Amino acid sequence: MSAVHPPRWKTAIVVWIAIYPSITLLSWLAGPWVVQLPLMVRTLVVTGVLVPLLVFVLLPFLHKTLRQWLFVG
Repeated sequence: MSAVHPPRWKTAIVVWIAIYPSITLLSWLAGPWVVQLPLMVRTLVVTGVLVPLLVFVLLPFLHKTLRQWLFVG
């Protein structure tokens, strides 16, 4: 049984819909604290929060919400 995947361009849009507001919100909320950290540590902190949030919360939610659009046409 083969898995059916949506077109790559639709997947890219869904990922962008998840990433853009997440980065914006995290930058707004945590910006004053992480801006003082060295770049490597700041990137580690930001990605350490965003990747699990995207993989376990936002992308499954968006995939379920946009399922009809993702797999049609």
